[in-house]
Amino acid sequence: MCNNKDQVFNFIGGLILGGIIGAVTAALTTPFSGQEAQDEVIKAYNNSLKETKDSLNDIGHEAKDKAQVILNNIKDKAYDVASRFEELANKGAGVLIEDEIV
Repeated sequence: MCNNKDQVFNFIGGLILGGIIGAVTAALTTPFSGQEAQDEVIKAYNNSLKETKDSLNDIGHEAKDKAQVILNNIKDKAYDVASRFEELANKGAGVLIEDEIV
């Protein structure tokens, strides 16, 4: 029967052994030399970085366009409310004037 410390030790040992086996396997089976592999990783990183920047740029433009639509809708509603308020104010002023004339 294993205690908890033995299980943790076995787990960590397995991780280390697995990492070593993986590294050796990758080194023996890679089709590139060390420098070529590094160049490929850098190339893949730069491509991913460019695609990410492009995607974020597109998202930024879409967000800006949507924000402009929302802002225009808010402005339209504000003008509608202001126009309605002005109509009501004019009607109220007209009623006050009529009350004073009578």
